[in-house]
Amino acid sequence: ESILNEDEEPAKNDMGKLTTYIVKSGETLSSIHKDRGAPSATLQDQIDLNKEENPKFDPDKLAIDQKIKLHTHSAVPAGS
Repeated sequence: ESILNEDEEPAKNDMGKLTTYIVKSGETLSSIHKDRGAPSATLQDQIDLNKEENPKFDPDKLAIDQKIKLHTHSAVPAGS
């Protein structure tokens, strides 16, 4: 089950909440961003966010249960 970290932090540049997301089977960064990403954050913003923490982050090679950082809109409740 995908979860969002309940310890959400304000994101930089008004790109929504900064959360940790756990990848589910069949998801891509693009699909996660489309479903949960902040409207003001671009897909490239999501990639850059993850590369800040992990320079080897590859958005084309997400693994099931991998934790990624995500700019989300505030309407996404934790645990959904």
